[in-house]
Amino acid sequence: MKNILRAVTAGLLLSVGSQANAHFDESLRTQPILVIGASYASAKVPFNERLQSPLFGAAVGNGSYLSLGDALIRKGFYVINEGQAGATTFERISCDFSTSCGPGYWDSYQTQVQRAFARVALPDGTFNSQYLLIAPANDCLHSGAFNVPQTDAIPCDSNEVAATMQRLIDVGELALSNGITPIYMDYPRYDQYDLPLTQQLLGFNWVVNETQYNEIRDTHEQMITTQIPDAIFVHNAWRQFEHVGDGLHPTDRAVRHATKMILRAIKH
Repeated sequence: MKNILRAVTAGLLLSVGSQANAHFDESLRTQPILVIGASYASAKVPFNERLQSPLFGAAVGNGSYLSLGDALIRKGFYVINEGQAGATTFERISCDFSTSCGPGYWDSYQTQVQRAFARVALPDGTFNSQYLLIAPANDCLHSGAFNVPQTDAIPCDSNEVAATMQRLIDVGELALSNGITPIYMDYPRYDQYDLPLTQQLLGFNWVVNETQYNEIRDTHEQMITTQIPDAIFVHNAWRQFEHVGDGLHPTDRAVRHATKMILRAIKH
């Protein structure tokens, strides 16, 4: 009889525990997580009209690369992913690996989020989503992240770095105004990258140095955590960051860990 009572009690506790977690699982798993950003969000550069595309339509790692959007799907979540590998917060013509620009282009983060909203809009004016993941952008990181040929690109000054972060904040505020919680994540540490290797392999005229990068990383965290306090900011998302061999993009293991940190931040 004691064994039967123990079994029944254990079953009740398991049931209660499952129900306690069910609200979180049900509310999150039945609605898509919206994702915007650059290559950490999505492996694919965009195709424009008539198959025009920046970077000739290539995918990171020729497709053998796990993005955050795909990692969330692997975790069993619905995802609306409007990210574009190579994107900046502003709309930009492709000037990578050349002394001229065009014809392919990237959409801005504002355009990405408006597309994501359109995918989940409901007739009553609300949206079938609770969260928007805003992945880091390419702004200011290298000579290909501007609307001018690489030969004319110069590193961002402090005002331009702040303007980048304000565009990220504007997207988050737009989400909040529509009842969707924005999620930001920190950039990896400089010493986790190998940006000189990235420059060598990808042919950039220049990449940021450590001082420039740290200003971008620190300004990003400071402005977002102070100016949009209702957003979720995932600290140490890239604690296990390792690059895939190009100095810049994370390994599958690093992305899986970052995804776990994002989901943990949502749950709490």
